[in-house]
Amino acid sequence: MSVAPSLDRTIWGASACAGAMALAFYLASLAPGLTWAHQGADGGELLAAAVTNGVPHPPGYPLYMLALQGWLSVVGLLAPASDLAWRGNLFSAMCGSASVALTVIVAGHLLPVRSLRWLWAFLAGMAWAISPLLWSQSIITEVYSLHALLVVGLGWAVLIKPRQLWCVVAPVALGVAHHLTLILLLPAALYALTVGREGGRRWLRPSLALIGATTLGALIYVRTPLAASGLSPINWGYADNWEGFRWLVTGAAYQGYLAGSSLAAIAGRVTTWAYVVTEQFTPLGLALGFVGLATWDRSAPHLRNFSLLWIAPISVYAILYHTRDSEIYLLPVVWMLSIWMTVGLATLAEWLAGRMGKVTMWLASLTAIALLLLATTVRWESIALTDDEEARRYLAQVAEV
Repeated sequence: MSVAPSLDRTIWGASACAGAMALAFYLASLAPGLTWAHQGADGGELLAAAVTNGVPHPPGYPLYMLALQGWLSVVGLLAPASDLAWRGNLFSAMCGSASVALTVIVAGHLLPVRSLRWLWAFLAGMAWAISPLLWSQSIITEVYSLHALLVVGLGWAVLIKPRQLWCVVAPVALGVAHHLTLILLLPAALYALTVGREGGRRWLRPSLALIGATTLGALIYVRTPLAASGLSPINWGYADNWEGFRWLVTGAAYQGYLAGSSLAAIAGRVTTWAYVVTEQFTPLGLALGFVGLATWDRSAPHLRNFSLLWIAPISVYAILYHTRDSEIYLLPVVWMLSIWMTVGLATLAEWLAGRMGKVTMWLASLTAIALLLLATTVRWESIALTDDEEARRYLAQVAEV
């Protein structure tokens, strides 16, 4: 379902630059150690589970556990005196910046303009980088930065490489083994993989590819009963037997939060959804996003359909799943909005350039950069965790008792 020719070196350069800048940005705002900020209270549990080879809270996050264990060991060899929680925070920063670099590649393919495509793609990546949801999760030890990378990887596979089904296997399998909400993106993925295919069996091979990838991802959960049979004190559900394993993976302990509210409460959650989505890029960015969606509606209806299929299931789930941190599940929605917004900005800039000269395109891009810098500056104090010491001070006080 690719809509652009092969990328030139400028897009690859913009991708590398955006990834490096995002990493530097996250490092500058990284929490120095254990933190409770940004819904990060699970960080200590995740680190303890990784160190003791345990099983964290449902669904057990087997891929994240394996990746974090390896990461902590490697960084420990390179910097043995480093804080354990800082290493976990650094892993999130690496995943977040990688998702930014990959977003530039995706945007470079999807943009409907040719002039300054590399710059618009770069802006898409940086807008995604400074969105409060991704930024906040990329500077703490949590599972969502890796989830964001796998979400973007799935978008890259189905939008840029739809004819190469093997490219889809990795992000789907790894995503299923990490955070089960990725399954909600599979209807959009199946649509992207089948659009333009000819013949009555056009659904068969893509469907088999997604089913096979999901099965591979499920196999990674074998890590859970193996770890549960050990001696780690972090052992949710004692999942070394079928009942415990089923309880853990299905999230039985949390099922009461799903659609357990009144209609009035659900209406309030819809308002929260609208606020969170608007907050990411301000009302101006949201308006540009609707311009981008309208552009696809006119020139690329398959992308319009794909993007709506992408955001609808995860939005409904985030609205119905009534927990304090359920807005974090909207990361795929925010990512798609960053693409919409950039398509809208590029389309508007090209329209102005056709009437007022090409200089207006550069002015539009410089204005966008200035607004991104302004948003970063305004949000820095509320999101950056460079000086966050609350959790560490509490632990020190407890140790003295």
